[in-house]
Amino acid sequence: MKNAPNLKHLPKDKGTEAVIFAGTKAWELAKAYQGGNKNGDDVPPIVLDHQQLSELDNLKIIDKGRMYARVYQAGLVDQSKLTLIA
Repeated sequence: MKNAPNLKHLPKDKGTEAVIFAGTKAWELAKAYQGGNKNGDDVPPIVLDHQQLSELDNLKIIDKGRMYARVYQAGLVDQSKLTLIA
């Protein structure tokens, strides 16, 4: 099983929220999120673009025990894929 991009950068504290961008513009919006982040959060978001979305069955999106995750739709994405992620 492969890890999603930036999964390895999540904090060890499982109570810290993971941010996920999914869709055709996931990388673009993830970079904008990091660049415009004024609250001091230096953890890069998890990115699921068309390549990762096609591999969801064999992709580890979040680490075991993570209590919170926020998923942003970034461009076009099939709703069934969003349901699998959430």
